[in-house]
Amino acid sequence: MELVIRHRQLSRVRYAFGIRMTKHKLKFEAELFRGALEDYFVSHPKVNFGTNWMATTQRKFPADHCKATSFAFGSYLINKHGIKQKELYYVWGTRIGETHGWLRYRNFFVDLTGDQFSDQNRATIVVEKNRSSWHKSFLNQKEFAFELAEDSPIRSLAEKISLKISNRLTIHPS
Repeated sequence: MELVIRHRQLSRVRYAFGIRMTKHKLKFEAELFRGALEDYFVSHPKVNFGTNWMATTQRKFPADHCKATSFAFGSYLINKHGIKQKELYYVWGTRIGETHGWLRYRNFFVDLTGDQFSDQNRATIVVEKNRSSWHKSFLNQKEFAFELAEDSPIRSLAEKISLKISNRLTIHPS
């Protein structure tokens, strides 16, 4: 009998035995997701999810896409890598007329839209939460438990991005 384990199943098995996602793996996945999301928005220019949860925005990605992007990436981590929902939080803060949001996974901040601000040039940021002076510049931070309805359009977006990533990583025989 041949044992076949799919990538998703293997990720869940690894998690069950205490093998956690490292900072480097998290950064790799964040960069893959961000790249696939950018490609998606280029090929679907009328689709834009703004900060006002699912309201469309006139601003080009990544501007005003903090919350939707964070929740889509969180959904991707849960479904693709077996991350437990209770380990994810959405963090939101303000500074001089601006608001911004990002994910917290364990002791890491994961930010896929920080480059919308003029003082941040990194497209994806994965950093220990106590070591990010840039994120500390957003005051009155609040953490919210990661909750996403089963029928949320964000889940659908995350699935589409996951499929794009899978297609990029699939080796097609010539």
